Amino acid sequence: MSRPDQAEISVLYVDDDADLAALVSLHLERVDDAFDVVTETSAQDGLDRLATADVDCVVSDLEMPRMDGLAFLEAVRDAHGDLPFVLFTGKGSEEVASDAIAAGVTEYLQKGVGTEQYEVLAHRIQRAVGERRARAEAAESERMFSTLVENLPGMVYRCRVEEGWPMEYVSEGCTALTGYEPAALEDGDVSWGEQIIHPEDQDQVWDPVEVGIEEGEPFELTYRIVTNADETRWVWERGSPVYEDGDLVALEGFISDVTSERRRQERLAEERAVTEHALNALEDGFYVVEFETGDLRRWNDRVTEVTGYTDAELEDMTIFDLVPEAATDAVVAYAERALRGEQSFLEVDVVCKDGSRVPIEVRGSRIVDEDGDVIGISGIAREVSDRRRSRDRVETFARMVSHDIRNPLHVVHARTELAMETGDLDHLEHVASAATRLDALVEDLRTLALDGGTVEEPERVDLAAAARAAWRSLDPTDATLRLDDPGTVEADPDRLETLLTHLFRNALEHGPGGAQSLTAEETVDRAGSDGRPDSTAGDGSTLVVTVGRHGDGFYVADDGVGVPDGEHDRVFENGYTTRDGGTGLGLPIVRHVARAHGWSVTLAESAGSGVRVELST
Repeated sequence: MSRPDQAEISVLYVDDDADLAALVSLHLERVDDAFDVVTETSAQDGLDRLATADVDCVVSDLEMPRMDGLAFLEAVRDAHGDLPFVLFTGKGSEEVASDAIAAGVTEYLQKGVGTEQYEVLAHRIQRAVGERRARAEAAESERMFSTLVENLPGMVYRCRVEEGWPMEYVSEGCTALTGYEPAALEDGDVSWGEQIIHPEDQDQVWDPVEVGIEEGEPFELTYRIVTNADETRWVWERGSPVYEDGDLVALEGFISDVTSERRRQERLAEERAVTEHALNALEDGFYVVEFETGDLRRWNDRVTEVTGYTDAELEDMTIFDLVPEAATDAVVAYAERALRGEQSFLEVDVVCKDGSRVPIEVRGSRIVDEDGDVIGISGIAREVSDRRRSRDRVETFARMVSHDIRNPLHVVHARTELAMETGDLDHLEHVASAATRLDALVEDLRTLALDGGTVEEPERVDLAAAARAAWRSLDPTDATLRLDDPGTVEADPDRLETLLTHLFRNALEHGPGGAQSLTAEETVDRAGSDGRPDSTAGDGSTLVVTVGRHGDGFYVADDGVGVPDGEHDRVFENGYTTRDGGTGLGLPIVRHVARAHGWSVTLAESAGSGVRVELST
């Protein structure tokens, strides 16, 4: 009985005794049902059978008419090579056995009595066929391996673990890879380690090999070689240490040319570097967000500058970590529009690392892969702090125009109607007063609208000169300007003069005599060449306004009546005034101009009395 996994064995049994042949066939198939036995009664018939049928083993009698067993054996060897041949005879001798062995017989077995001889014959057949099949499989494996090695885009090697990596074997691929014939390396005429490995890479090659040897594991490395034509190429090597009886005897592996891939990677790296440089040169933030999770996948330097987070911190964040919780729904809606293929816009605050908020406008669109599947959203994030401030100013301006102009206009309309109805021209005095207030209000509103934008290119300005220019533009008759070494400041000259003018006007209008201090009469500027008032500067004056140095900024103070108790927090509100006919925009204009320069404004009590406005740069 054969094993379940045993392949069928085709046997040709040749004997001139047909009955005996049938008996042998029967017993063989009983011993092992993997046997498929066919019989012939002459050697010639046996040769004919071999010419048309696949046979794994021939069993033959020795003494047969016309062609005996030995002649049959020789004919089989000539036509079928190493086909297993068992000589099974009842009249054997040492001489016959010797001749049979000389002719290339596989097995020699004498016929006996009893059925045990058939078991012995079956075992001899199985062994002979098994060995031949094993040789055939080994040969096929060798052929396949050789074919594989010959067609690999590189070379297979075996080398000794010695200086220079002397090669014991290299495949034919060596010629295409290095320009050297395999024999040149195998004979030692060319050294792989000293002549082929690039001089700058020879030392570093050893490190990964050493790790592989120590751990008994395969190693991989990439390095440069110099070919026989003096061409530099990049190669990738994968090898393994070979041990025999626990001793390291060689290295075996494969080396392939990766020059094209290396150059492609270098080009990609250069392209990536150019892209990164271009993205980082943008004044706006650039971002890529993962489709399903909202994870940040890519961003430029502007994002880190605005948010204050490092690249390492942003790697672990989602887009929702950068916006207030109340803006989550708006961000989701923005993403949904982008994912539908629409160009999506959103203005939202970014929560920075220090807790501050920066308004930005994001514009994004979806990213799709080669199959058209959406994989994320990319876009631009632009800081809109200036735009938001401008919008706030416009809204504030609109409210003030609506509120502050309505009252004097109402007076103009009402008093004009009364004058026309009654003929009383006294009403026109109120019309003129309202018109004057409207004129002042329009001028202040114009200043407020135009002077609030950020100062982009400030210059060093002499405060004393700016103060004298602003003072002269008001032409006060009953007040003195005092300059207390105010120094210089980085500012826009025109807007600085506007700020000083409104501070001076505020002091004059709310000082002793109020608006009476502003007349058309010429007033002598008593300041000397050094900016300080001379000894007679205060003679006859009812108000002194001082400009001096305050830390890294300056101050403007007066000795007037000051601000009423409880009103300090309101003086910078738009429209706040304690004087009839005032516009209430003087100090708001000061605040707007200061903010445009990046300065802070503080209201303090002046020494003794009056008001002191401090501006810190």
